[in-house]
Amino acid sequence: MKYWSSKRRLYLTPVSFGFACSALLMLGTLSSYPDWLTCNPAPVVNQNDAVIYYFFRNIMMAVLFMSSIILYYFRQRIMHSWKAHILTFTACILFTLTIIVLSWLYSSHSPWLSVNFIDDLSHTFTPLWQSIIGWLLMA
Repeated sequence: MKYWSSKRRLYLTPVSFGFACSALLMLGTLSSYPDWLTCNPAPVVNQNDAVIYYFFRNIMMAVLFMSSIILYYFRQRIMHSWKAHILTFTACILFTLTIIVLSWLYSSHSPWLSVNFIDDLSHTFTPLWQSIIGWLLMA
């Protein structure tokens, strides 16, 4: 809201995208607990999906806060051109959409992309570094 009242606060744009996308990823986390509203006595919980959504949320928030810090540092120099505003909005939209799509695909919705943080049967953490996708996610 502060950006709409003062266009000089472009550095707040990644923060607002971060919180909006974080709310969407929280809905994905809640969808991992399908019986959270009905209070079913024997709920079926996919804990791996909840951890995947949380993992991607942390990555997204870290990158967007870092970009906000960078934009704050350059606020007096290049932030007044319309190209900087369009570039910032486009980058934030593309990044948040990429994070949402990747988190949805990794969380049991795609047979090609899967990563196991938690074994749902034994409720223990699995060694992530045994798969190449785990190495790519950590890099």
